[in-house]
Amino acid sequence: MYGRKARVLIALPLAAALTACSMATASTTAPPGSLRLADALSGMIWPLPVRAPGEVSSTYGVRGVRHHDGLDIRGSAGDPIYAARDGHVIYSGWMSGYGNIVILDHSNSVTTRYAHASELIVGAGERVTRGQVIARVGATGNATGNHLHFEVLWAGRAIDPSSLLPSMAAR
Repeated sequence: MYGRKARVLIALPLAAALTACSMATASTTAPPGSLRLADALSGMIWPLPVRAPGEVSSTYGVRGVRHHDGLDIRGSAGDPIYAARDGHVIYSGWMSGYGNIVILDHSNSVTTRYAHASELIVGAGERVTRGQVIARVGATGNATGNHLHFEVLWAGRAIDPSSLLPSMAAR
């Protein structure tokens, strides 16, 4: 009984922090004392190679009655997932719904999430560089097939990752 309550008390603050204000859209209005969005997020790369628009299987935005806070990018089981920017790992493990997930902090109030991984390559506390393999594509958690669910948060609010990544026309 006591062990179960202790786990719930630890998990609730983490879950609340990760989902707070997650339905916000991209804005160039910066939180007080922070950089503009464009400056905070410059230099991002695709975390999984995307060669055609069809490889993004679900976009950011309203999906039915719920909001989809990221991009779903098709991949094969075991494909490498790359860090979109330099940062440090603040979480690497299992999270309900997301399955195996890596969460990176990129400073300037920016975090990225890489979910449904079959394998986690990096652990909490590690520094990573842009383009470094951090996980492998899978279908863990609430997933219907192998893919990467990729989210970008700025000041705790989910924003559309496709607005920050290089266009496919430039690839």
